[in-house]
Amino acid sequence: MATFDYDDIAATVTDALAEFGRPITLTRAGAGGVYDPDTSTVVDVAGEVHSALALQVQLNFRDLAGSLIEANDRSFFIAPDLGVTPKSGDALDWLGERLTVVACQPLNPAGVPLAYTVIARG
Repeated sequence: MATFDYDDIAATVTDALAEFGRPITLTRAGAGGVYDPDTSTVVDVAGEVHSALALQVQLNFRDLAGSLIEANDRSFFIAPDLGVTPKSGDALDWLGERLTVVACQPLNPAGVPLAYTVIARG
């Protein structure tokens, strides 16, 4: 039985995002103030910033009915080289607008990362 080549699909996804995608930045908040017992001070822990290419994709009306998705939510297809898996509460900067991640579904068949599908709210 032949095996399916997900690496070939990953290359196709990467090529499509390189051609049609736009830059997106994900910011994950830091831990805030953390007490350092050596210096007896509170040290601010900075957040993480990650960038990749993304496409904004259309949400279907069927996705809205009976779900937590709201009418103004947006859906994104984000390249797997983002560096982290997006999670609820992360901030996305897209074309000059700041959005908040509501949900993320990694597309990772057979352990091959293809992309992240993210729902964000602005």
